[in-house]
Amino acid sequence: MKMKEEPTTPDVRSNVGVRNPFPLAEAILLERKVIKSPIQWSELSAEEARHLLEKAFDIPYEQLFDQDPEYRSPLYEKPMSEGEA
Repeated sequence: MKMKEEPTTPDVRSNVGVRNPFPLAEAILLERKVIKSPIQWSELSAEEARHLLEKAFDIPYEQLFDQDPEYRSPLYEKPMSEGEA
């Protein structure tokens, strides 16, 4: 008689994050009253867009998309500590 195999738990994804940071940045900047109207991202230069992303998330652009926990990018989910559940 063959024993039934237990289903395995899928690997936990460690790269879950914001798919598109632009609307989130815009919402943050509007809430902080840094801007008064929606941003026309397509009309901005790359440098202007970077500046607004840095201003919204309070982190250098180079670290914003880095998943290293050292940088604590707000775009990525943080792993839970023991005891959190």
